Amino acid sequence: MFCHSPDLIPCVTRTAKPAPIRSGAARAGGEFFARPTGPNHRRYEALRGYLYEGLPAEAAAARAGYSTATLRSAVRDFRAGKTGFFLNPRPGPTRAPAKNAAGRV
Repeated sequence: MFCHSPDLIPCVTRTAKPAPIRSGAARAGGEFFARPTGPNHRRYEALRGYLYEGLPAEAAAARAGYSTATLRSAVRDFRAGKTGFFLNPRPGPTRAPAKNAAGRV
């Protein structure tokens, strides 16, 4: 669209209304981010909402299923460097190696 001006400079029109919030994912596979499955993913999404998106603590906590106090604790731990995202804890051995070796003799 061009303004009615002699040099035909393109006009930029802006609307006062913000873009509508989508209820579903924008692309296939995006629903993964809307429904975090593990505790690390939930904590990540809660912190991202609060720290990056600027959501109020109550909204970010509710979105992740946390209480506001739990979110504040997660923020404190994150700022102190005590959170490890994208790490899946490995279960330890179910039996002691010495007992396994002794049982085979």
